[in-house]
Order: sequence, then C-alpha cells, then structure tokens
Amino acid sequence: VACDLHGERLESLTIVELRDKMQLTPLTEVEFGGNTFGDGGIKDFVSMVGKTGMQLVVVDFTANHITDQAADELCRLIDMCHGLSELRIGQNRLAAKGVCA
Repeated sequence: VACDLHGERLESLTIVELRDKMQLTPLTEVEFGGNTFGDGGIKDFVSMVGKTGMQLVVVDFTANHITDQAADELCRLIDMCHGLSELRIGQNRLAAKGVCA
C-alpha cells in the first residue's frame, strides 16, 4: 500500500497528525517529496515508524530541507526497515559528512 503526499507542503507537526491515519493501513511506500519536513520532521517520522513497527520498502524524502543533522535518523530508519529498497533523499542539504554517517 502506498501513500503519496508529494508536494503537499507538510511540515514537522503534520507528521505527528498523520500517525493515526498511517496506523490504520499497513503502508509499504510513502512519497513525501517536495514538502518541508526538515530535520525535526524526519526525527518525528522515524520515531513514528519505530512505534508502529511499519516495514517500509520505499521512502521518498526528496526536497524536504533535510541537513546533516538528520543523518543519524535516516540511518535508524534503514536499520528498522529491513526490506527498505529505496530511500530517496535528493535535493536536500546533505553534505558528504551526513551521507557518510
């Protein structure tokens, strides 16, 4: 099951609001490209994934104002979702330092 919220202008607080809706259906793909999650939003989302036990296969965070500060959270997401085959993080502010975390 996929959830496409590409370009919906979602912010960090909206992620928490989505939690209840996302728990109703076991999602495997989430498309959040073109939003404004930022580092805090990534942290909130990864926390929610951990609490719900969601096993995502595709996650799109393209163009979400993510910086190196979110690198550890992205690594946590990879560790939690054993079947993750795509993590799209292009068009963000990740430098070599964050990518190598």
